[in-house]
This record gives sequence, C-alpha cells and structure tokens, in this order.
Amino acid sequence: MDLSLKGKAALVCAASRGLGRASAHALAREGAAVAICARDAVRLQAAAAELAAATGAQVVPIAADVSRPDHVERLVRDAVAALGGLDILVTNTGGPPSAPFETLDDEALEAELRRVRRTLTQIGSVNPFAVEEHRELSTRLEELGGQEDDLRAAIGSTTELIGRLDVEIAERFGAAFEAIGKKFDEFVRLLFAGGSAALQVGDGEEAGEAAGGIEIVVRPPGKRLQRLAMLSGGERALTGVALLFAMLSVNPVPFCILDEVDAALDEANIGRFAEALRRLSEQIDFVVITHNRATIEVADTIYGVTMTDAAVSRVLSLRLSDLPAEVSA
Repeated sequence: MDLSLKGKAALVCAASRGLGRASAHALAREGAAVAICARDAVRLQAAAAELAAATGAQVVPIAADVSRPDHVERLVRDAVAALGGLDILVTNTGGPPSAPFETLDDEALEAELRRVRRTLTQIGSVNPFAVEEHRELSTRLEELGGQEDDLRAAIGSTTELIGRLDVEIAERFGAAFEAIGKKFDEFVRLLFAGGSAALQVGDGEEAGEAAGGIEIVVRPPGKRLQRLAMLSGGERALTGVALLFAMLSVNPVPFCILDEVDAALDEANIGRFAEALRRLSEQIDFVVITHNRATIEVADTIYGVTMTDAAVSRVLSLRLSDLPAEVSA
C-alpha cells in the first residue's frame, strides 16, 4: 500500500498532545510538509523540534487557539503562507497524554494515517484560494461599509437641510400671508365700497377640511362676517378679484391676462373694478378680455375683431391717447 504524501502540505491542530502528535508524525514520515498548532507556545516549539528531528520533514509551528474563530482564520492564512498551500487539515481536540514518538509502532501510525485520509475524503479538498477570497470579500465589505457611512451622512445632511428649509419657508409664508391679508382687506373695501375681509389659516378640526388650509372670510357692507361659500355669485367674483389684486400688489409681475373676470359684475361694481385695475396698472401691464363697455372705457389700447361686408374678419387696434381731445370727450 502506497502511503506516500510527498509534496503535500498539511495542517495539524492540537499537535502537542495525543492523536494530534501521532497524526503529525504519520504525515511527516510520508513526506508531507506539516504545520502544527497548539495554544502552549513552549510545548509547541518543543514538539516541532522533536518532530523535525525524528522525520527530517519541514515542520512549521504556529501558536493559535482553534476554539476562537479569529485565531482559526489567522492560523489557516499563516499555514498557507508558510507551506505555499494547504492539502490536508487534521483536527484533534482530545486524547490521552502524549507519548514519545519512539513508543508508537508502525501499525498505530498507519492506522492514524488511514483515519486522516478518510477524514480528508469526507471534508473534501481544502480551498487554496480561501485566503485570497477572504481578502477580496473583506475589501468589498469595507467598500460597502464606506458607502453606508456616506449614505447615512447624506441622510443626516438632507434631514438638516429639510429642517432649515421648513423654518425658512414658514417665515417667508408668514410674512407673505400677512402682507397679502392686509392688501386683501384693502381691495375688498375698495371693490365692495366698504366691509372687511381676512385670510385665516384653518386648523382642520371641522369635518372635510384639511389641516393647514386657508380660509377666506368676508363681511360685505351691511352683512355679517361669513365664509366664501356663503356669498352670492357676484360677491364671490369680487372677492376673487380682490384676492388676485392683493397677491399682484405684494408680488408684482410684468403683465397679467384677465379673461372675463368682470362677467358677473353689475354696472356699479364695474366702476370700482375699473378703478382698482387702473391703480394696479401703474406697476403691471394688463391684458383684459371683456365684453363689458365700462371696462373697455378705462383701457389705454383697444384690440377688437370685426367683420366687413365681405364676411372677412379683421383685427382692429386703437390707442385712445392718440385720439383728439374732442373725440375722446
């Protein structure tokens, strides 16, 4: 029976006592390079020297505690580095006190060697790339850990930014809300020829209302304070125009297009609407689409569409300031 293991590399745990010493001796006798490990460094060095002297094989002592996972990882890495690879792994955790190698007969050594080979067959071959794979996975884990730290830092920065924006938005909203509320009351008094109005932030306690909504309350002349839904159609139209003019006066824009906003207004309200429009026209250019004659009268320039006798539509424009004074009168 050929038991030669020449050129193989073996790692034997608990090699300073019992079956561990016997396994290491059997493997070394067959030509294997052996790395032996034990917790007691002094006994380990003595066992390594004795084994090397008895067999003439390469023996590498490695002090490690195989009951600790971190020691096992280092043990395998050191064994692969020292032997150039690893073909056989033998673990022995018990056994009687060690006996001198000279007292072990050939039959016992061969029996131990066969047991070691059976164990090796059962556990399969040792992965010689385990250390390299572990290094790659450790590097990948470090990269992912760094990415996780970056993401957590980004989340923290974003949360802080959201907090600052919430505060700034609340401050700006409060300032704009107060300014628009004052102008809204001013335009309601102008358009209604009296009365009052206010903007309120709703608390959402009543059914069907969203928390944080804005409520519009108006008191037309001679009436009690009431919400927008309780007003008539004309009153609602005037209230909407007043709110629009209030927002435009607080935040002016270059120009504004009004499409039939005066359709629901009567002659008395048209005059006040025209007065408010004239006041805002000092800051904003208005394009008003209307069929109301009273609104047309306050315009600086009129654009209209007419049809000739030949049933052809024509666009006409008229700048009222260019007309002679007697015609304007």
